Amino acid sequence: MGDLIASMKRCTNLRTFICLPNILPALLLPLNEHDHLQGLRLNAMLTVQQAKLLTSLTHVKSLSLDACSWNMVGVLPEWTRKM
Repeated sequence: MGDLIASMKRCTNLRTFICLPNILPALLLPLNEHDHLQGLRLNAMLTVQQAKLLTSLTHVKSLSLDACSWNMVGVLPEWTRKM
């Protein structure tokens, strides 16, 4: 996991991110460092706090949520207003 996070930090122009294994919570902070991120496909089984952290990604133009939790569904209206 440490190698993946280090690699993400080195990718300065990350535009699309796909994460289907349920490891997203560990990657939320590194993802928030990418201002140019426009496409996301995620396994969105998240807690309320994790879902709210994900909503800070406001430049997303393409979003696909797999296995979405109700916590994630609850923040979608707020998140889409920020996009």
